[in-house]
Amino acid sequence: MIRLSKRGWNNVLIIVSLLLIILFSNMGKLFNSANSTGPQPLLPEGSEILRIDYGTHQIERIGRGWRITPATGTSESQLSQITQHWLSTNAAPIAGKLNNPWIVTLWLAGEAQGRVFKLLPQGNDVLIEMNNNLYIASQHGISDYIPLELM
Repeated sequence: MIRLSKRGWNNVLIIVSLLLIILFSNMGKLFNSANSTGPQPLLPEGSEILRIDYGTHQIERIGRGWRITPATGTSESQLSQITQHWLSTNAAPIAGKLNNPWIVTLWLAGEAQGRVFKLLPQGNDVLIEMNNNLYIASQHGISDYIPLELM
C-alpha cells in the first residue's frame, strides 16, 4: 500500500474527483456523436410551421390552410404538401459545403428566430445545409421543398 500523509490522500481524492467529473461530462458527447451518423429529422418533433420565406415569396399559414404571397399558380394542396415534406424530412449528415444554394427560412411556432436552410439539388436527392452542417435528404426532390413556380 502506498504511504501518504492525510494531505497527500486529500490531493489524490481531489484529482480523482476531477477526472471523474471530466469523464462524465464528456460521455454525453461521445454517445451523441456515435448516433449522429444516421438520418435525423431536420425539425424537432411536433414542430409547427408558421411561415416559409423564399426571399421575395413566402408561404404563410392562414387558419388551417396555406397561401403564397405574392400569388402564384400554386394550389393550397401543393403548399400543404410542401410544408408536410419539411416536417417529415429525415436527412443524413455528410461532409462538404454548398455553392449557390437556395436560401429558405422557416419560422416555427414558439421560436423568436427563423431557421435558415440552404438547399441544392443533387440528382434525385437534396443537399441541405443547416447550422453549418451539411445533410442529404434522399426521400424528396428539390420541388418538394420549393414551389416549381419559384425555380
